Amino acid sequence: MKDNEIGLYSKMHHACIDGGAGAALTNMIYDISPIPRAVEPPTAKARVGQEPRDIAANLLDSYQQLWTQPLEAAAAAKRIELPRSGKSDLGSILFDNAMYQIESAVRFAGNIPTMLKTVSDVVGKIADPKSRDNLASMLSPPTILNKSISSERSFAGVSISLSRAKALAKASGGKLNDVVLALASSVVRRYLIKQGALPNKSMTAAVPISLREEGNTDSNNQVFGMICGIATNVEDPRTRLETIIAQSTKSKEMSHPLRALMPQVSNISMLGAPILVQILALLYSRSSLSDVLPPAANITVSNVPGPRQTLYAAGAELLHIFPVSISTHGIALNITVQSYRDQLDFGFIAGANIIPHVEVLCDMLPEEFAALEAAYAPPAAAVKGAAE
Repeated sequence: MKDNEIGLYSKMHHACIDGGAGAALTNMIYDISPIPRAVEPPTAKARVGQEPRDIAANLLDSYQQLWTQPLEAAAAAKRIELPRSGKSDLGSILFDNAMYQIESAVRFAGNIPTMLKTVSDVVGKIADPKSRDNLASMLSPPTILNKSISSERSFAGVSISLSRAKALAKASGGKLNDVVLALASSVVRRYLIKQGALPNKSMTAAVPISLREEGNTDSNNQVFGMICGIATNVEDPRTRLETIIAQSTKSKEMSHPLRALMPQVSNISMLGAPILVQILALLYSRSSLSDVLPPAANITVSNVPGPRQTLYAAGAELLHIFPVSISTHGIALNITVQSYRDQLDFGFIAGANIIPHVEVLCDMLPEEFAALEAAYAPPAAAVKGAAE
């Protein structure tokens, strides 16, 4: 690239990690100084397989222990661990998978009381008349962005100051995520106005929410989501941000009861499920249902906290971390931002048949950020800026 810079592109399926795990992986892969670490090669560990009779004995023992504690059945179900063969032949792999399915089913059963309480809380929320109004605000209008996408993608990246974005969040009484949503709303609104396709009703964003406890770096998915109105029907930048802050607060309140439910069901699998999901996804793709069904959300907006210190790769300074996220049928545009040092690195990705040149949205973002800052600037500073 220009100035002798090098671009590194890494690709990993979202089934393996979420944004939080990806950020943790970045910290593990890169160095924190220009001098690379000395990494010792891992020592090979021999895998000791069990004999079939040992596996059967352990299985019966685990089953007996589960049912000899009737007063603590739910707790015992959550702790159940069935034996594995530890071998790599097809029969052993199928056996180990079957053990995992049994464990998952038993743990699921042990979590049923917690899940029933969560469902009861959700029903109570929906029954509240105020909550119905909030649900109505989460309905997404049809737009040109909510169509079936092709196999090609359009991608672009842009950066803004993290400290300035945080200052803007503080001035508005919101969170950094609210500022990110406001910037996404501003560029999408401006783009659709140019296309003559801005809906009268406010558009919505699907916003992933991390379920990770602080310090959790497990390489898996611990993510939930909410639908939030992004006030694209509001012209004034300041009023738009304040509306988004209010909508975000309501969406969090509505989704809060579901946070306890998601860890209970997120790891449930079933033998053959990947094949079934692939078939259903293929049918959904080929049928173009996303062109006629009401969209669940209009765009996806995700904010992933990243490292604050400077990272290095083989002595070279890492300048940016532009996230390349997921565009899907029915939600063609994804705006994901990752913080790094004192910057927010935005990654815009879209189905190329919907937005062929997504960099036009990237070019708008710094301008919309400046306009939002100006809306919260003291009057004297605003006048001085206008004079200059």
